[in-house]
Amino acid sequence: MDFNKILEENKVYYKNYIQTRWIGFYALVAAVVLTLIIPFVYKSGFEITNYYSGTAFALPFLSLIALVLAACKYTERYAPVALFIIILISFLVFIETSYMYLTSAFFGGITGNILKQAGFPYSFCTIAHLVGLILSGVAVFAKPAREVKNVTNAEEVA
Repeated sequence: MDFNKILEENKVYYKNYIQTRWIGFYALVAAVVLTLIIPFVYKSGFEITNYYSGTAFALPFLSLIALVLAACKYTERYAPVALFIIILISFLVFIETSYMYLTSAFFGGITGNILKQAGFPYSFCTIAHLVGLILSGVAVFAKPAREVKNVTNAEEVA
């Protein structure tokens, strides 16, 4: 087969694939991208402390599984559920490994600016996990793809 022909067929396929995606798919992609940023911020803030865990660092990378599931026609409806579970487990492991940091940061008492006192890495990871959970929840209930109607010329005239 001709390489250019294969390339052109793939180009048309992916163009149609992107054009038929809907809100659920884009919410899922946004949640995956946000989830992939979390481990790097977590590592930069907690790597040299006692509050660092390799498990909490590695779990967000499992969100790529949801992206692979979303790319397949028969598994795309399970991708948001898988992503929600992955982010929830990642968030719980993050809280489990860093809750002592939170208690030491607020030893003097809790005030109105809690996230500012906790520091950027902790605040970002907490907020990003929560936003990822919300986005994956939206993706669960929103359609991942538009329904495309195949209309022929005879039907357009009638």
